[in-house]
Amino acid sequence: GLSNINANGSDIRFTASDGVTLLPREIESYAGGTLTAWVKIPTISHTTSTSIYMYYGNPAATEPSATSTYGSQNVWTNGYAGVWHTNDNNAMLNLNDSTANGNNARNNGSVATTTGPIDGAAAFINQPGAAAINTSLDAQPSAIPQTTWSAWVYFTSSSNIDSIMSDDVGGYGRDIESTRNGDGNYHIFYGANNWVPTSAPLHQWQLISLVYASNNVYFYRNGVQYTLGIAPTSPPSNTDFSFGGGATGAINGLITEV
Repeated sequence: GLSNINANGSDIRFTASDGVTLLPREIESYAGGTLTAWVKIPTISHTTSTSIYMYYGNPAATEPSATSTYGSQNVWTNGYAGVWHTNDNNAMLNLNDSTANGNNARNNGSVATTTGPIDGAAAFINQPGAAAINTSLDAQPSAIPQTTWSAWVYFTSSSNIDSIMSDDVGGYGRDIESTRNGDGNYHIFYGANNWVPTSAPLHQWQLISLVYASNNVYFYRNGVQYTLGIAPTSPPSNTDFSFGGGATGAINGLITEV
C-alpha cells in the first residue's frame, strides 16, 4: 500500500504526462495505504499508453477546494448531471452529489452501507417496496432529452418488480428494472413500452449503462451492447430521478457508483 500520505489524502495530486499540469481529482477514500480516486484525464489514446503521475508526501498540503481548477467538482463536468458514489462516510451512507449541481440524494427507507466493488455500496436488503434513494434531479425528457444512466449492481434475489434506476411516477416513462414478475431479466421502459435486452444474473457485480438517445435506446452490461432499434418515447413525469428503487419497487441487492 501507499505510505507517507496525509491521513485524508489531502496531499495527493495528479498531473498530466508533463509532470506539471495538474489534473482534477476526487479522493473517494484513503485509509491504511489504500486509495480510491477519480481523475479527469483530457485524452486517453486507444493505440498507445497514456501516462499520468501521482504526487504525495507534502505534510503541509491541504485539500483543494471542490470548485478549484483541479478540485473534485471539476472531475465531473462535460454533461454530468449527478454522481453518487454511495461510499461509506464514517459508517453512514454518503449520498452527496459529487458534481457542482448539488443534487444530493435522500434515503427513503433504512438503506444501509456495505462494501462494494470500488468503495462502499447502498444495500437494499429486505427493504419495503417504497424504499429508494431519491434525488432532486429532474431527469424527465423535457429536462434532459438525451441521457445516460450507469451503475454497479449486485442482485441477491428476484421478486416481483425491482426498479434499479427510474424517473417513473408509476405511469411508465424512463425506468430500468432487474426483474418483472420474478423473471430475472432486465426490463427497460421508454414510455409505456417494455424492452427486455438480456438477463440480470444473481450474485455477481455487473456494470450497467442505459442510454436514451434521440433515435434509439442502448443498454450495456459489462461492456456488451444491446440495441433497441427504434426511437424512444416517454410521457412527462413529475418525479425526480431515483435509484435502488422506484414507484414499482426496490431491488434486492446492492447498488453503487451511480
